[in-house]
Amino acid sequence: MESVDQQLRQHKENYEHMTEAELCALAEDAYDLTEIARKALQAVLSKKGITVRLRLEPPLPPRADDEDLVIFYRPENLYQARRTMEFLAASGIPSFLSLDVRADDLKRARAAWYAGEDGDDQEEEKDRAVLCPKCHSAAVVLERGEPESAQPLFTAKFQWNCDACGYQWVDDGIVQEVAGGQSWPGEEFPPGDKDSSEWDPK
Repeated sequence: MESVDQQLRQHKENYEHMTEAELCALAEDAYDLTEIARKALQAVLSKKGITVRLRLEPPLPPRADDEDLVIFYRPENLYQARRTMEFLAASGIPSFLSLDVRADDLKRARAAWYAGEDGDDQEEEKDRAVLCPKCHSAAVVLERGEPESAQPLFTAKFQWNCDACGYQWVDDGIVQEVAGGQSWPGEEFPPGDKDSSEWDPK
C-alpha cells in the first residue's frame, strides 16, 4: 500500500502533464477528489500560477421547470380566466391555465350540484301543483273524475274543491298555465246549495 507522500507525489506528476483547461475543469469537480488529490491539484495550480479555486461543494440540483411559477389568480369562470390571460399577455407576462381541481373546489362543486337537484325537484313540484283560482291555495281536492249525469254541472270531466276557501270549479282535464308558472285547471262551478241549472260555464 502506498504511503500518503507517495500518493501525493503520484497525483502531482499526473496533474503537471495536464493543460490549464484540464486543470480548471478538474478544479470545478474537486468535490469528487480525495483530500490527497485536492492537495496535489492545489499545489500544481499554484506552481503554474493558475488562479482558480477548487469547488469543494457539489452544485445544487437543477430546479424544476415550474419552480418559479406563481399562482396569479383563481378565476371563477372561463370568462374571467380569458380576460386575466389577455391582460398578462399584453403586459408581456407568459401564463397558462391550469385545470387542476383542488379538494375544496370539488366539495363546493358537489354541494352546488346537489343543491341544484333539490331546487329543481321543488320547482317541478311547485309548477305541477293545482292551485285554487280564487285564493291560490294548493289545498285542492279532486271531488269527481268522471261525468255521472247529463246535467250541465257534470259535462266537465273533473270537479275540484278548495279546502281553504270552499271554492269549487270544474275543468276538462287540461291544465292551463297562469301567471307565476302555476297550474289553474279550468272553469268554476257553483256551490252545492245553488241550482246547477242556473250556472252558466262560459
